[in-house]
Amino acid sequence: MLTIGVLPGNVNAEHVMQIMHGICLEAEQHDVRIVSFMGIRSSDYDRTELGGDPASFLYDYQADVIYDYAALPDIDGLIISRSMIEGFMSEKSRDHFRGLSGKIPTVFTDENAPVDGCSSVITENYHAEYDLTAHIIKTHNRKHITVLAGPRGNADAEERLRAVTDCCRDLGMPLEDKQIAFGDFSPNVIGPMEALMRDNPQMDAIIAANDEMADAAAAFLRKKGIKIGEDISVTGFDDDPGIAPLGITPFTTAHQDAEKIGRKAVELVLDMIAGNPPRKEQIGADLVFRASCGCELSKDNTTYVSNNTRSVQARYRVMHERAMQMLTFARDMILMVNDDEQFFGIAAKHLKKFGCAGAWLAILPSPVIHRREQQWVCPETLYLKASVDENGIRVYGDDECPEFSSARGYTELIDDNRHRSLFVMPLYSGERQYGLIIADIDISNLFYCFLATLQIVSALEYRLISREMDEKNKWLEVAAQTDPMTKALNRRGFHDIAEYAIRSNHGRPMRLYFADMDHLKQINDTFGHNDGDYAIMMQISFLKRVFFKPTQTIARYGGDEFLILDSDPGVRSAQDEINKLKTFCRNFNTASNKPYYIEISCGCTEFIADETTVLADLIDEADKALYESKRSRRASVIRENT
Repeated sequence: MLTIGVLPGNVNAEHVMQIMHGICLEAEQHDVRIVSFMGIRSSDYDRTELGGDPASFLYDYQADVIYDYAALPDIDGLIISRSMIEGFMSEKSRDHFRGLSGKIPTVFTDENAPVDGCSSVITENYHAEYDLTAHIIKTHNRKHITVLAGPRGNADAEERLRAVTDCCRDLGMPLEDKQIAFGDFSPNVIGPMEALMRDNPQMDAIIAANDEMADAAAAFLRKKGIKIGEDISVTGFDDDPGIAPLGITPFTTAHQDAEKIGRKAVELVLDMIAGNPPRKEQIGADLVFRASCGCELSKDNTTYVSNNTRSVQARYRVMHERAMQMLTFARDMILMVNDDEQFFGIAAKHLKKFGCAGAWLAILPSPVIHRREQQWVCPETLYLKASVDENGIRVYGDDECPEFSSARGYTELIDDNRHRSLFVMPLYSGERQYGLIIADIDISNLFYCFLATLQIVSALEYRLISREMDEKNKWLEVAAQTDPMTKALNRRGFHDIAEYAIRSNHGRPMRLYFADMDHLKQINDTFGHNDGDYAIMMQISFLKRVFFKPTQTIARYGGDEFLILDSDPGVRSAQDEINKLKTFCRNFNTASNKPYYIEISCGCTEFIADETTVLADLIDEADKALYESKRSRRASVIRENT
């Protein structure tokens, strides 16, 4: 089966979603698989009249990693919405796709092909915008035209601006620079609108580069008491069904058949795959006159508005239902953060609930830190943790996760050979990349799938932090029970472990040794505390070489006093262990050039563990045995020739 890769750009734009809808419909008709790589950004969904919260945009560069994942050898053709992507891609990603588009059949939408050997399908922007401007001037007698243009460098925006300036010039009203302000196709227009009003107090028309900007501009003007369609004409472009016909004053605009653009893009790329030469197609845009320019609504327009109102109402009902479901999503995953099967199973369950006919949750071996100033290196391997298909939900354990990579491609995850519309989205939070979600979903549910990825990422972030905290708590617990100098257990740690060992070994023989160094005070007083510390470190070294079995626990009880609990003594006698310890001391002293001896006295008590055993009593008994052992120690540890 043929696989076509799609890079649609800013999927928050209705125009792009309509193109994607056309691509999916045409691909299904030709039984072709679609894999769309979605670089979705926070700023796509966090733009308000006040400009959103800039802090939420800090990590939008992370979305660009999806363009590296798109470089797959099993893609037969490529559709790129270059004019939408270029404004959001890093230079590295742009270079990457300039090279990629020359190697496989490629179609560019919304812009003429910038690379030789590629096809393109574009909206005929110029004539529609020219005629729309002429309508404002001739029909509504507007004399002071202003332009709310799209972003510089964007082909659609520049062509529409050129059409407006050409029309105004041809009609004897050439535009000055102050009559043009630039936006970014989003509703974030307060700055540009304030500049236009300040520099053009007599303006009576605003020609906006798209409907989103026109809608935001109209809202800005209404707050200042200006009547849209009466005091000022406002026009847009695109005929966005969620904006143009539904505003307080429905917008005059140019209707693009974006679905047709998507269908034509699939047709062109299949034509190139079949060996035919590339070609350029243009799709015309039709003017739609509504009240925002001063026209009366026609009967056809009224019907269109009514139908779209019902459509939007239906979409909002679904959105409300999905929003309520979304509230429990991350919470349910977080509750199961210590159970991977449940954790990833809940993620898969919700992806299915949000409309995924199939979904694959692919995780990196460990989260990758990707900083803005660093070049992204696409990981070679990901692991499939959960999947959803018509057979149900499957979660994979750590030892059975299927691997897949950019070298082999991702469509190998899907073992059938039928049409699917797959959407690939990155999982990232802050500077951390977690992996990908691949979803087989109807384009109408893509928004909810994106929200689901945000919930999954939040849960993954919590899971990582939770595990890091568990590790830190374990480390802190160990540190609280460990002597910092010798790394043996301290008194607290020994009591906890010894009490547990005694409770766990009722009826079994055990031993408790008590050891300390002979005349440590003499070493400290004569040679200093550095030598005293050295002697203690040699002492713990000897103890570890004698008492090394897993059943033997060593603790520094205080100063040079050490306790050793042996929960499984075996056949070797306590005296044999003590003699072995003395042998290590003797061998060291023979070879050492230190001006003192390191010698250790050690006593032991043996007991049968039961419910009446008291650790404090055992320590007292071992201490008494130690005292008896010290009777035979030498009078001084200072060497005679010192």
